[in-house]
Amino acid sequence: MLALPKETAHWLMPTKGFPLTRLRFWMIRICSTLIMVAAPLMLVEAAVELLLANPQTLKSMPGFVENAVVRLYLHRDRIQIGMHPECSRFSEDLLYTLRPGQCRFKNR
Repeated sequence: MLALPKETAHWLMPTKGFPLTRLRFWMIRICSTLIMVAAPLMLVEAAVELLLANPQTLKSMPGFVENAVVRLYLHRDRIQIGMHPECSRFSEDLLYTLRPGQCRFKNR
């Protein structure tokens, strides 16, 4: 076990006496664990969002990153016009066809 100096042990380790000290210990432990898990996930999410918003930046990335982001876009992020009820309609022969008239459609 890690030996801590006495001046830091009083607020870091739970004691038998005062229950607030134990509460403080568990709150620090839970919060630090959440931060250690959430911070890297948020950084990855921000990086992927940046790469999806700026495809020219993606060309300077290694091949495996480019492949992963392209696959994410094609399978999860891309909006297909055939799935928009405002722009398409069901057809028994072709499954979905475009509706007559105009429809505004934007994909990133």
